[in-house]
Amino acid sequence: MTLPVEEVRRLMDACWKAKAITELMPALPPGFKPRYVHVIDAIWNINEPGGQDVPTARVSDVSAFLGVTTPSVTKLVGEMTERGLVTKHAAASDRRAVTLALTERGLRIRRVYVEDYHAHLSRLLDGLSSEQCETAVVTIEATLRLMREDAARRDSSALDAASEFTPGAVSESVSVSVSVSAAASHEPTDRKERTA
Repeated sequence: MTLPVEEVRRLMDACWKAKAITELMPALPPGFKPRYVHVIDAIWNINEPGGQDVPTARVSDVSAFLGVTTPSVTKLVGEMTERGLVTKHAAASDRRAVTLALTERGLRIRRVYVEDYHAHLSRLLDGLSSEQCETAVVTIEATLRLMREDAARRDSSALDAASEFTPGAVSESVSVSVSVSAAASHEPTDRKERTA
């Protein structure tokens, strides 16, 4: 069974509207990436059970929490450390490992852009039910997962198709398409021009 095309269109329209919602969020400080807020919130949530003064968050924990790659989080954490939002500490259990803590500035950013803003949205969105919110979350997450899987399959198929070509076959296909293009435009070409 396939989803009716009209429903797909409505879903894609809703996704565009969801993107527009994120664009209505409060302006960030100059040069501040939205991903910084996500990383700050992840570090805070990971550290919270033991308290913010006892950092336990590692880069791998943050990447798992956010569902993104570790190298991308490593890069962001480096930038955030330079901006005075995060500090790195040697882990108590393993001196080679690094744990992450939020600085006072990082905690202020979280308070303004997560706690205060989410409290504001909680009042603003009071007319929505928990079920409506859960349905939206589940639908968006499932749509994203399925579309990512499809994109990965298509990328893999494109690579497989490209690997089927041999260098000679590529030259031949270029020659043929140049020859067909030239014939269509009624321009005379010789064999040397077509393969150049």
